[in-house]
Amino acid sequence: MKPAVLFVHSNTELYGADFILSEVVRALDDRVRPIVALPGPGELTDLLSHRGVRVIYSHESILRRVNFKPHKLPGTLVNIFKDVVKLVRIIREENIKLVYSNTGAVVTGALAARICKIPNLFHIHEIIVNPVWLSRAIARLVLNNSSEVIAVSGPVKEYLHKFSKPGDPSVRVIHNGIDPALFDNIDDIDSARRMMGAEPDNVLIGVIGRIHPWKGQDYFVKAARLVTDIHPKARFVVIGGTFPGYESLLGELKERVSTLELSGVVKILPFQKDVARLMNALDVFVLPSTLPDPLPTVVLEAMAARCPVVATAHGGALEMVEHDRTGLLAPHHDVTAFAEAMTEMVGDEGKRIRFGQAGRQRLEAEFSRDRFYREISQCVWDHIPDSELEKVRDNQTSRVKVKL
Repeated sequence: MKPAVLFVHSNTELYGADFILSEVVRALDDRVRPIVALPGPGELTDLLSHRGVRVIYSHESILRRVNFKPHKLPGTLVNIFKDVVKLVRIIREENIKLVYSNTGAVVTGALAARICKIPNLFHIHEIIVNPVWLSRAIARLVLNNSSEVIAVSGPVKEYLHKFSKPGDPSVRVIHNGIDPALFDNIDDIDSARRMMGAEPDNVLIGVIGRIHPWKGQDYFVKAARLVTDIHPKARFVVIGGTFPGYESLLGELKERVSTLELSGVVKILPFQKDVARLMNALDVFVLPSTLPDPLPTVVLEAMAARCPVVATAHGGALEMVEHDRTGLLAPHHDVTAFAEAMTEMVGDEGKRIRFGQAGRQRLEAEFSRDRFYREISQCVWDHIPDSELEKVRDNQTSRVKVKL
């Protein structure tokens, strides 16, 4: 029997880290028996279940700031306790060989692995800047409870190393990867543009991602006001939902659009499934994060769709976007300068086409799904006992002999 691996994750949607978890499970599916713990039903749950992956439900025990408010903290701690007990039982009943904790927002898998004395891998998709005490606490929690840490980019590794101590586990950088073919031969682009508020003669600029203060949607809307003054035909779209407890952010963003008199220019849409169609419909994709974004999968999706990128110049974007070749890197603290980069892209169709083609080439060379699968698989094999891998190899050899 294939060795069992328990994956623990904090969300059930299909944003960046959620999608990458589904890809990790797919990469390992041939050689491990995956069991995935998620906090309830959702898009990710449906995707995994449809592929035959066993999904179990956990409680709301995620290390998110809203859960540490005084009225929520007791319930969060109780849920953490309940989840650890449940995961310990699963580990023992299913003879789990490895726990894979996806993001630093989940601690229950790591605690259960420690109790059961089996390896835990943390796959870290975040850089926490403020407050410093929380930044340090999460980094130490990850480093204290890992056999090894997977970081999605060099800046994530640097963040963890700021708080490292002698004897801490190694941190291995594995860049995310996607299949660019999923973004080819997309139909119905015109209807997607209309849904996003653009006609054929408009240049459509979009942000796709969860609405959150540091993700920079408000920064993007402020810059849109300046771009529109120069290019009245420019159109803008913000696509994404909020974490539970952060719903007020959506109202604030809509109020900003109204205050800046952009209601006919900026459209705000909820989370959409068909990212490939949306990316192909955009003329420019923008990553306006005001804090370092570790390695946003949505930038890879833009590159796959040959969509040029304007991104704030910090975090993983520095490893993804080649300035003045696949896109433009712009300040995260200067709306005017950021708007100037967007304006440059709006006004130069030839540049948009060149940058888009170069971005696709860079994705295929540096961020392929095959490379990602190989590196993730090797990391996991490094932490599963050799005897278990020998069983898998023996079983695979036996199946080949039977076929012959």
